Amino acid sequence: MMLPMNPEQPQNSEPANAPARRAPCWNIVSVAIPALAIAVGFLVLIANPSGRGDFGGAMGAGILFILGVCAACGLGAIAAVIALVREERMQWLTVIGLLGNGAVLVPVLWLMLRD
Repeated sequence: MMLPMNPEQPQNSEPANAPARRAPCWNIVSVAIPALAIAVGFLVLIANPSGRGDFGGAMGAGILFILGVCAACGLGAIAAVIALVREERMQWLTVIGLLGNGAVLVPVLWLMLRD
């Protein structure tokens, strides 16, 4: 037997005019992609025996590592912008993602684009 609901009883704890926030998906991705790329890059650098004999080989592996992390941070920055557009919850995580990705992207792009 069902009891009748009281019409004055609120259905949920949020006010009726509060905007619905989306679940945090892209802002978590914006932090996870660069962290994962850095971890995998270090593992590849440590495990790869090539380039340890000469300076050019070691520099080539380092340059590939930097470019790979920069590409991952580019994807992370795109994910953070998507999270901002979607207005996801945990916006502080989106800000951390933008700052972390920008801390890698800006210096690398500055080095690549300067005269």
